This record gives sequence, structure tokens and C-alpha cells, in this order.
Amino acid sequence: MLIAGMVLSAAPLLRAGFFDWFLRYDLQVITTTDMSSHGALLRVPTPADPVYYIGLDVGYRDFGAPIPGDKLPAPEAMKRNIVRALAQSGYLPADDQHPPTQFIAFGWGTLYPEIFTGFLNSPPAQLNRYAMVRFLGGAKVGLLPPEFPAGWQETLLPGLTRLNPGAEAIWTVAQDQLYVVTLVGFEYPVKVRKHPQVLWRSNISCPARGFEMATTMPTILAIAAPYIGHDTPKPVWLKAADTFRPVVHIGPVKLEEYLESGQLPVADAAALPKRRK
Repeated sequence: MLIAGMVLSAAPLLRAGFFDWFLRYDLQVITTTDMSSHGALLRVPTPADPVYYIGLDVGYRDFGAPIPGDKLPAPEAMKRNIVRALAQSGYLPADDQHPPTQFIAFGWGTLYPEIFTGFLNSPPAQLNRYAMVRFLGGAKVGLLPPEFPAGWQETLLPGLTRLNPGAEAIWTVAQDQLYVVTLVGFEYPVKVRKHPQVLWRSNISCPARGFEMATTMPTILAIAAPYIGHDTPKPVWLKAADTFRPVVHIGPVKLEEYLESGQLPVADAAALPKRRK
């Protein structure tokens, strides 16, 4: 009877999407790349046939409301992770033998909702929701501000929506706290200094609640790397569990993981000195 009472008392919470909230802590990455009309005419780089660039790191930014207290990655480590992700996508730093054809600027940080609490009995409002929708690639799934006035969700019957599943997911994530990385590719040499020609823009994000930035940023960059600087018709959703799933080949057995090759920092218990009694 006690268990049944607990289940019944928890029913409203379950209907409110408790399991969706609980399971969302499997790290999910949303990435999208927009190509300009000029950038779309350029060849697509690959690791075997790369594009060489000059880079500019603009560092950490709070793109939305700042929330202190998170553990940030070291700037130098973050730069190396971004350069490594660019290399996986076919973009390499220029050198004496390979002159640059692009200029790539990148920054990283947070994109948190900016909430206006309102006056008296008015409900709180998110001031930057459409900005977050745009960052997540909402324009590619039909999420345009004129189509969705304030309070549109309340006008629908329960369980019904005029959004497709991808658009509904973007609309929901745009209310959340996000870790983000943004990269912009420009033509090089820059012909018009005040208004350089943009070739592409890649935005990478993941929900931040339940994670720590210092350990999460390298993971989301590794997941999103193949899509950086490559056109995505729609936002791409990726799960860490799927991306980093080991693959086992039989005969002889070989384990392939996302970890770099080399000795793992794991000691063999049988090789440890025995403790004296």
C-alpha cells in the first residue's frame, strides 16, 4: 500500500516529464553550420585534402546571462581542443609550406536564459529566447519569431503541437542553460577590413545542467568536430553514448575507442605491491 501510494502521489510528476528530465543527463550535442553564398561555392575540406587557416581565439564569453561558480577549462587547453577539432574537420593551421586561405575566429562559453521577472503578478519572461533559438539553428526547422507569438503553447490542445519534433526540441532547449562554442570562417586575405567576407559559421552547444564545463567542453568538441565548417541543412543532434561507443572486431579482438592511443592511466591490481599485515 505504501508503494502504491508513492506511485499515485508521483503521478503528476511523471506526467510532467520526470523521466525525460532524468534521462536528459546523457550528454547531447546540438551543432549547426550556416554557409554564406560565397562559402557554399568553395570546396569541402577533408583531413586528406585540408584547408589552411590563420586562427584567432577570442576566449571565454557569457553570451547570455552570466551564472558564476562553474569550473572553466584552462584557456590553453581549450584552444588546443578547438584546433584539434578543426583538424578533424579538415582545417589545419597555416605554415610556411601551406599559406592560409581562410581566417577562423572562435570563442566559447555559456549561453544562459535572460529572465525578466516582471511586475506584480505578471509571469517571468525570457528575453533572449529567440536569440538562443537562432543559435541552435531554429531557422532551419521553421522557428521564426513572426510565426510564434507569446503564449502560443497555451492555445494548443494538450498533446498537440504545430511544430515538428525537431523544432519542438529546439524550442524547448532554448529555455535551458547551454555550454557553447562558436566558430566563424572568413576569406583570407581580408579584402574589406571593416566588413570581411564570412564563409561559414558553426555553432556547437549542449545543455549545461548536471555537467561541468572543464570536463564537458573537450567532449562536445570531439563529438561535433566532423560538422565544423561543413554545411548542415538542419541542426544535428548527437549523443555522447552513441558517438563514443566502442566497436569490437572479432579475430583478433581489437577495441576501438575515442581515446587517443597509448597506455591508459589505469593500474593493474595484480601488479600492485601487496600490503603488509
